[in-house]
Amino acid sequence: MRLGIDISQTVFPGGVSFYTKNLVHSLIKTDNKNSYKLFFSSLRQKLPEEFNKYEVSRYPIPPSLINLLWNKLHILPIDLILKNIDVFHASDWTQPPTKKVACVTTIHDLSFLDDPKSTHPKIYNAQTARLKWVKKEVNQIIAVSQSTKEEIIRLLKISENKINVIYEALNPDVKAYINTNQVKIDPKSVGINKPYMFAYGSPSPRKNIDRLLNAFRLFNSSNDYQLVVAGNYSHKPINNVVFTGYLDRKTMLDLFSQSSAFAYPSTYEGFGLPILEAFALNIPVLTSNCSSMKEISDDAALLIDPMSENDIESGIKKIIENESLRNNLIDKGKQRLKNFSWEKCAKETIKVYERAT
Repeated sequence: MRLGIDISQTVFPGGVSFYTKNLVHSLIKTDNKNSYKLFFSSLRQKLPEEFNKYEVSRYPIPPSLINLLWNKLHILPIDLILKNIDVFHASDWTQPPTKKVACVTTIHDLSFLDDPKSTHPKIYNAQTARLKWVKKEVNQIIAVSQSTKEEIIRLLKISENKINVIYEALNPDVKAYINTNQVKIDPKSVGINKPYMFAYGSPSPRKNIDRLLNAFRLFNSSNDYQLVVAGNYSHKPINNVVFTGYLDRKTMLDLFSQSSAFAYPSTYEGFGLPILEAFALNIPVLTSNCSSMKEISDDAALLIDPMSENDIESGIKKIIENESLRNNLIDKGKQRLKNFSWEKCAKETIKVYERAT
């Protein structure tokens, strides 16, 4: 087969860049039977150097215009741009029309349909326009979890025969971080002076940080433990809670890797990559018993009801005070991580391309 893949979202704000980068690299490394052509469109941003070794068709077209042409007007078939391809793998941002070429697309999550108010109107409009064409025209769909597959069936009414569950894998930068053995930042430099639980901060309601904070207040009857909320989340000061604000990736991993537990009480995720990060960093995980979190962590995490502050508080108490539990979860996390690899993702994706033709 001759395969075309849209890599434009690797540099588009909000795109799932790690997925496309790692999938493309793994496909080309793994597949010695098929050939690949990559499509890249951007007006100002340059093609990442790592793709220069591949056959790439570049077009100086801004994302807003591609959105208009493909998602809204649905004109300019991709097979008029990429010649002599059999299958086109569209991005998770736009859905081009095709004349004779089979089409595959990946859906990471449908959170914007479940909670439109928490999504920027431009993103909501682009995605809903795109999904209209996905439903009508795409031959095969890749869902990154069984949970996402069920959401696709429920919200888009697409036949499950078209939907293939293929798991993502750990971002290679975490492995690189572990292997380089660099000097880590001293947590005291950002106001951390006690043992702590780590959490990724986000203003998105589904990340559930407010309930986590309330649960930590219930737990925090003494002054010998902290909660560190890293990233884009602002809040008034709370005793024994450190809000770090924006951190570069290395600093984020430095703090993550020195924590005694990871809290991930999200109410909805398409996959839940931070769970794999915690597994790789040997950090025990406290996460939700719903959506994809239960699926991805399996029995390697302590599960809580994310809607119950009392249950979150109980989970915090268990994972912090029970060293045997923490060690057991760390061991299970190491084993669970072995189920996810980009090579496996690539091999299963090739099978989807074959089904699409």
